[in-house]
Amino acid sequence: MSEIVKNGSRATVTPSEDILSVNRDSLRDELIELVEEGIEHIVIDMKQVGRIDSSGLSVFIATFNSLKVNEGVLELNNVNENIKKLFTLTRFDRYISISS
Repeated sequence: MSEIVKNGSRATVTPSEDILSVNRDSLRDELIELVEEGIEHIVIDMKQVGRIDSSGLSVFIATFNSLKVNEGVLELNNVNENIKKLFTLTRFDRYISISS
């Protein structure tokens, strides 16, 4: 379960654990719900996330694609270096803002 703070059409989501295949569904469901509510800018605060796997990456890709339909924005903050490398290798960093 994530902490979610909404402010108008913007929401900050702070996952409380690593984003792996065993737990990605809860984060995916939270993000889908935000998009369906009309949130246009989602910031994911990764300060408590040490690892993600390919299933976790797919959650971000799906969220990005859902937001893109309405010219929305996905942003990742407090990303550790290992996760940042994964986003660079997959070239996902070309589409979203990723910061340490």
